[in-house]
Amino acid sequence: MHNPLKVPKDVRVAYLDVTTREENIRKFPELNPNDLVHVDYLANGFLMDGIQPSCFDFVIANHVLEHASNPVGALVQWFRVLKPGGILYCALPKMDFTFDKGRCLTTPQHMLDDYLLLKQNNTSEVQKRNLDHYHEWLTIALPAHTGLPPPSPEKLAEKIHDFSAREVEIHFHTFTRTSALDFLQLVRRQILPDSYVLEAVDARAEILLVLKKGEAAH
Repeated sequence: MHNPLKVPKDVRVAYLDVTTREENIRKFPELNPNDLVHVDYLANGFLMDGIQPSCFDFVIANHVLEHASNPVGALVQWFRVLKPGGILYCALPKMDFTFDKGRCLTTPQHMLDDYLLLKQNNTSEVQKRNLDHYHEWLTIALPAHTGLPPPSPEKLAEKIHDFSAREVEIHFHTFTRTSALDFLQLVRRQILPDSYVLEAVDARAEILLVLKKGEAAH
């Protein structure tokens, strides 16, 4: 939005967001409007709706995947829009170096199960499973992030229900470098056999991942 990843001068980046640059300027008056990028694709970044398959050389998704309630589904879509041989550059926060510290570590199988449930149109079960994530967010992550106290016990259930009903975007899932690699290997075995991890760098508070989409068979 206002702090895009630096790329070589001869690289052209098309930016995607759910809101236009003009809307973002209005939504975030604290940001310098000159820093906000032009939005080329108005779409959900987890669904990539309306974007043709195999049309990009690379996808950059920094601190995005942890916000996806269905991270396997997001990876499927990012690989769908990559050309064969294309690169996904993805950064994830390490849970113990962020306001997620103290939350439960999300298991790779949990994220795969969410994806499989949604493939079966069992959204109600996934919504139930997400209640635990909202509980952790409201009682651990959000207080650590804002410095404000968590909701009182009598207000907590109401807050969780409200966040769930509105599908509020949070850090649904938590990662370590090891769990992120285990997750990617599980996804490769079960869902995306043409995905390959080229790099997995432990960079203090984040994990930098470089993935490749396999070349088309001849």
